[in-house]
Amino acid sequence: MKNVPSKFRLSYLALVVILFSLVTSSFAQDKVIGQIYSKAEADQLFGPVLKSVTIPVADLSKTLDKCNSYVMFALDVTDSQPQLIATDENRKPVNGYSKQIKADKVLNKYSKSKVVELLSKSGITSSSSLSTSATVTLEVRSNVFSVSTGVYTLEMAILCPPYCL
Repeated sequence: MKNVPSKFRLSYLALVVILFSLVTSSFAQDKVIGQIYSKAEADQLFGPVLKSVTIPVADLSKTLDKCNSYVMFALDVTDSQPQLIATDENRKPVNGYSKQIKADKVLNKYSKSKVVELLSKSGITSSSSLSTSATVTLEVRSNVFSVSTGVYTLEMAILCPPYCL
């Protein structure tokens, strides 16, 4: 860029800064992440469940209590039985997962409010329901990760990385 006028370089730099801010703001911390579908819609749109882990709603509620605005999930399939990884928005495990989470491990990020909405919509958020055998299934499909309650499914996570903001 030796022969490029400084005015052009300044304009180019300004354009890069503006584009970067637009891209990163689209994944800002106040963005609501996740979409709730009926179980039938999810199966039709995203295909069958390939792997899953079922946990009690009480365990999911305890996990959510340890998160601020976002929760991230993945399944560890290194053992014979898939194990749930649940972290807060800083990738800190919040469900007792004891293995180290590598920086390149892709987690599926949802708004905590959407997970709570999923439970509420399914009618399993009352304290009486928490003491029963109500469960939530965390699922891997061909191209997405989903959270299901039997009737409804939460999809449309943002992947972290690359979008960990």
